Amino acid sequence: MKKFAVFSLTFVLMGMLLGCGGGGGGGGGGTTGPTENNVTISGKIQADEINDSLLASIRFAAGSNIDYSKLSVSISGLTDKFAVSASGSYSVQLPESKIPKTVILNVLSSKSLVLMKKQVEYQTGTLDYSNQNVSATTTALAFLVENDSTSTLTESKILAQNDASLYQAMLDKVGIWLKTSSATISINQDTNLTSLAQQTVTNFQDVKTKEDQINTNYLAIKAIFENNQTTPDARVASLMTFIHPDFENSAGVKSFADLQSTTLSRFQRYTINKFVFTVGKFTHNASDTITVETPIEYDVKKNPGMPGGIEAASGNISPAPQIVWKLYNSKWLILKGLPYLTDDFGF
Repeated sequence: MKKFAVFSLTFVLMGMLLGCGGGGGGGGGGTTGPTENNVTISGKIQADEINDSLLASIRFAAGSNIDYSKLSVSISGLTDKFAVSASGSYSVQLPESKIPKTVILNVLSSKSLVLMKKQVEYQTGTLDYSNQNVSATTTALAFLVENDSTSTLTESKILAQNDASLYQAMLDKVGIWLKTSSATISINQDTNLTSLAQQTVTNFQDVKTKEDQINTNYLAIKAIFENNQTTPDARVASLMTFIHPDFENSAGVKSFADLQSTTLSRFQRYTINKFVFTVGKFTHNASDTITVETPIEYDVKKNPGMPGGIEAASGNISPAPQIVWKLYNSKWLILKGLPYLTDDFGF
């Protein structure tokens, strides 16, 4: 029994030693989790319009250039601060997991008051965002983005809006704040600016809703023109639901019935392979009237046995039609400017 006990104890000790050795080897060969990628945001602060009183503490001397190194930058919602060089250059590096959905870059004073802003249009997976320069303009646009309850506005969408007057007042007011404020509060704590931003966003969204509806109507009209499988009568009936009852031709004569009969004849005689509206500049003439610059490209071929001297035609209508849309019974309809005569198309 004693020999058996000694043998058993020896076996257990050997196993423990081997196990420890194996565990050590396993530990040495183990791997850590993947290293997270950093997102880099860089650019320059451009604050030439800021008044001396606001930035007196960060100038080399009265009236001299700004020493931007006394400022810092941060991302809204995060506590990290990043240095700014004397010339105004900055670089932010953060792990992807820390980047918020909406990225607003803040320029901070030495007292951590927000002086300027810039939206960085972050997309998951994109790691480098260079040339993210901060200015009075980017500050105004970031204000609008922050006050958009729908979270759909971006800096680029605002700048793409053809009617700059929609946000010009915001640009002007931010410029005034930068020129006159003593920065006892952060710029985003100014109630007048916040109120103006909210009203501007409301106006902007109203305009966007109108333009989206008109864009949708253009797509529907295109589909009607190109749907050669449907009878001409049915296509014309569908088209006329997008035409205002007071539709006018290029001479200003009411022509609803003429448009209807002329288009029916065209649908009967031709196969329309392409009829593309390229939506251009929107001009908001009134709350219920919008003019849209609308280049039109077409490609048609005459149906066998049908009358007409033109066998096929393709091209662009020039100059680009100025199509006027008017709100009628809660729907945007074409009031004038839609080409439909033979002289307009050449077929």
